[in-house]
Amino acid sequence: MISCVIWDWNGTLLDDVDVSIEAMNRVLERYGLERLNKERYRKIFRFPVRDYYELAGFDFGKVDFEKPALEFIEEYYSLAGAAGLSHGALEAVTRLSESSIRQVILSASERKSLIGQVRRLGIEGRFTDILGINNHFAASKAELALKWISDNNLDKNNTVFIGDTTHDFETASAAGCPCVLVSSGHQNADALRAVSTNIARDITEAAQMVLKLAEGEAVKI
Repeated sequence: MISCVIWDWNGTLLDDVDVSIEAMNRVLERYGLERLNKERYRKIFRFPVRDYYELAGFDFGKVDFEKPALEFIEEYYSLAGAAGLSHGALEAVTRLSESSIRQVILSASERKSLIGQVRRLGIEGRFTDILGINNHFAASKAELALKWISDNNLDKNNTVFIGDTTHDFETASAAGCPCVLVSSGHQNADALRAVSTNIARDITEAAQMVLKLAEGEAVKI
């Protein structure tokens, strides 16, 4: 019986892929590097984000990682107001709430900025907690997830992660929880299939899988 869903934010509940690409392209142009199109972006994006930056063209023998990383954050938040909820996100969250499933947001975003985004979109009250990291460099979420699950005495078998990257799968695995990955976010389906077969086309399908489990149906995730 599923009692808790831990949602990823960027690229899962928040439709910010285009915003992220434009922000990175502004930084790439500043360094004389080739712009990314959506197909290439979704192929090379990964955690830790330092690896993604290198695949995008940065040479950290010539420039410190923190410099373009901070420039990206500045550009991202200058554009972030244009990012809305992913298609079907509000309906999915509402359906899970109506089924008395506890919901939490867990993000590699800086927590204060994360709360601001969630509040702007008017869905803050639908979540038991909103968990973010304490800096802008998008480090691992696994430690944060483990601590929250332990502090709240959750049954790991009844807690499902929903995200859009291989790092979400790694986080769920480190926490000992099942995970559903959606292929509509920052990483393409090929990248996700490298770590999992539990892939939904979008949030709507992911929520349906969770609801079937909550109702006792034999859905393997």
